[in-house]
Amino acid sequence: MNDGATFTSSVSRLYSRRATIEKRGKKPGKSAMVVAVDSYLESPSGGTASDLYRAARKLSAHNEFFAANHTALSLQLLDTLAEHLLAVVASNKAAGVQDEASTE
Repeated sequence: MNDGATFTSSVSRLYSRRATIEKRGKKPGKSAMVVAVDSYLESPSGGTASDLYRAARKLSAHNEFFAANHTALSLQLLDTLAEHLLAVVASNKAAGVQDEASTE
């Protein structure tokens, strides 16, 4: 399976969900889910992944579909976030090794 395609597909689903949330929003500001998605995409880290997971979990408590499927959806979200974080960490480590090699 192509990890890049999986991540791209997941991001596409997140943006689609974000658009749906914004359309349905009753408040003029951004929803917590939209803020969490934006934060994660701007700066993927354990903290922003945790915020995104908490926002998804809170959303599931207020929506029958999400509540009924919360476990499966949460595991899928965690898998996607873990895969992406591993890719980011590996990329950062590779860049760090290159920087060390170029300074020697």
